[in-house]
Parts: sequence; structure tokens; C-alpha cells
Amino acid sequence: GKTSVARLVGRLLHTLGVTKSTNFVEVQRSDLVAEHVGQTGPKTRKMIEQARGGVLFVDEAYRLVKSTDGKDFGPEAIEEIMQDMTTGDPLVIMAGYRDDMGKFLEANAGLARRFPITIDFPNYSTKELAAIFELKLHKAGFRLAHGVTSNQVAAALDEHTTEEYRVMRNGGVAEALLREALDAQEARLDPENFDRAESEEIRLSDVVEAAKALR
Repeated sequence: GKTSVARLVGRLLHTLGVTKSTNFVEVQRSDLVAEHVGQTGPKTRKMIEQARGGVLFVDEAYRLVKSTDGKDFGPEAIEEIMQDMTTGDPLVIMAGYRDDMGKFLEANAGLARRFPITIDFPNYSTKELAAIFELKLHKAGFRLAHGVTSNQVAAALDEHTTEEYRVMRNGGVAEALLREALDAQEARLDPENFDRAESEEIRLSDVVEAAKALR
């Protein structure tokens, strides 16, 4: 996902001598923004200092300007981060959904200028999500039942999930499908007639039930 790519970029920059270390600090809105006046600046500054020498990765950065009630302290966190961006220490990487990030960069006149490089990752196709699902399935100690193919998993996603859902969840679809498939398998198996081999495989029916459960 986004965090994995950001970590790889951080390591590459360290290898190239751009950053002093492989230090990588991941934060979200809750790590930066406080509830009361005067607390957000120090809270954000603490995370900046933790990331010194490496990378400060702000995931779902657009949430810093999410509130419209006039009482939000997100912009204060943005201003605090911007103070250090001219030095490049820490190097700041921000990520989020394309449209939301576009609005985020427009929210502050200096933001777009400080982020000259934008990397746009296309959404995963259902075939790619099926491949990710299989990898996660194997890592969890399970396997697809004999005869079940990756194409059938992709077809189940195509039929039972909407494109809107897949775009919003992207790689998270595979993780959600895995959880639901394991739940479907557990509901199907008879605990009084335990069979180890069967308990380690996921049938197509499990995948279909899992895909139907995704909303």
C-alpha cells in the first residue's frame, strides 16, 4: 500500500544520500491535531522531531483540512510542518485519495509549491486484487481448494462488489475478502467432523459469500 511505497522511497533516498538515516515516522491526523487551542503546534512539532534525519509520512493528509466548522486545528498542523519543509529534514511524504489530495493542496497557497513531485498510482484491477488475496491467503496458512483459480476470485469480485467500493478500499479489498472468506469457511465447517486438510482450504463458495459481504 501507500505506506510500503513511502518506506521504499525513504530507503532509496537514504541510499542516495538525500536523508541521513532510514528513520521513518508514519502519522495521521490524530497524531498531529489536538482538541484544544495551543496544543496542535507542539503535538505536531513532537512528530517532526521524531522524524529528524529521515522521513515524515502523513497518511490521509487531506483529513487535516476536513473540517468546515471553523473550529478545526488541522491547518495549524499543516503550517507547523511547512516550517521545516524548506530544509528537507525531515523529508515529508503525504498520501491520500487523488481527488481529496487535490483539494488538500489547494487549501494552502504554499502547499502545492512545496510538493513538486506527485506520484499517482492506478487502482488495482480485480485480477490484481485476486492475486493479492491469494498471497495473503497463503501467508495466513490457507490455500484455495483444488480447481479454484485466481480468475474465479476476480470474477466474484467483479460480480458482487461495485467499482466505487473497490476504488475507495483499493488494496484493502483483498484484506477484507480474506477476513470474510475465513468467516464463511468457519461457518461452513462442521466442528464435530474436523478434517485438517479441509480446514486449510478455501472453496469458491467461501469466496463468493465473502465477496457478497463486502460493502
